[in-house]
Amino acid sequence: MRRGLSFPSWTTALLSLLPLSAGAVNIVIDYTYDTASLFDSTAKATLAQAASDLSTALGNTPLAALSTNSYTGTTPGASATAIWNLTFTNPSTGTTISLPAPQTSPGFPVSEIRIYAGWQNLTGSVLGTGSPGGASASLGVSYTNEAALPVAVNNLENISNTAMGRGDGPVIGAISGAFNGNTQPDVPFTLEYGAFVGSLWFDSDTNNDNVTDMPATLETAWNLGMNQPSAGQSDLYSTALHEIMHAVGFGTSDTWSTLSDPRIAGSHLASGTTGARLSDGVMQEAVMTSSVTVGTRKELTTVDLDFLGKLGYNVVPEPAAAGLLAMVGSLLLMRRRRR
Repeated sequence: MRRGLSFPSWTTALLSLLPLSAGAVNIVIDYTYDTASLFDSTAKATLAQAASDLSTALGNTPLAALSTNSYTGTTPGASATAIWNLTFTNPSTGTTISLPAPQTSPGFPVSEIRIYAGWQNLTGSVLGTGSPGGASASLGVSYTNEAALPVAVNNLENISNTAMGRGDGPVIGAISGAFNGNTQPDVPFTLEYGAFVGSLWFDSDTNNDNVTDMPATLETAWNLGMNQPSAGQSDLYSTALHEIMHAVGFGTSDTWSTLSDPRIAGSHLASGTTGARLSDGVMQEAVMTSSVTVGTRKELTTVDLDFLGKLGYNVVPEPAAAGLLAMVGSLLLMRRRRR
């Protein structure tokens, strides 16, 4: 998470051939809850680069805007309503923040995913954490003809899932249950939501003494910029890529839980899973294995994009065109783990 260099990223080169379209994903890093104020301009530029590189890789994935948080399914004689509440984890305290009117606070334009960034004192060798937002809903039904309730609930599911699912990308989570009738059987429902908001935070206690590091200590332990990290430094760019991918559903979404692939190890890819680096085609361990070697940088690889494609993102380049996927042995150098 520190200092920078003027080398162009692979994104810069890619954009010269594949300009972003109006429907391209736009990952926005938000520092509203960064109460520690440990992100200097260099670190912010690095997070912006990681978000930009991933946004470009996700390609033309036209995630729908959020225009309302209230949806109603109707049919003659019955109606069913869901009023959604989006939540995310405060990246500095770990508490839950609620957006009771998400269409205006802060609002989600077409294809925007907002990620709140911060620092926390993490234990052991954990570098950072990333997670998507959550959701809850207030539900209600009304009817003059109880037999019509199943149709109203089905209409609610269709309307709400289209809007809250955003049309593309992964299903982050779902709310399931049943509306209770008086004389008719209960009417089950499943209401899904997609990627709107998330959080990521980084370790501010690098020597594990239970005290937040001073900026000078952080700048020694972390490589905050776009220079390659020095020996003994953890790389902010690599960690940010990894955690932002968790925040948009990699390893953390309902869609992820439906995937079956021998390269999957829990919420990560198995150690040693490699792909061709997008910047130069060199084989590299995937960003989304659970660890990174101290003093090295990871960039996006074809195997990372392959799994983003499986989650429903329209990745660039198409995973099918990436023919260099392989498995290799685990790296033997010292690593710090990431969640």
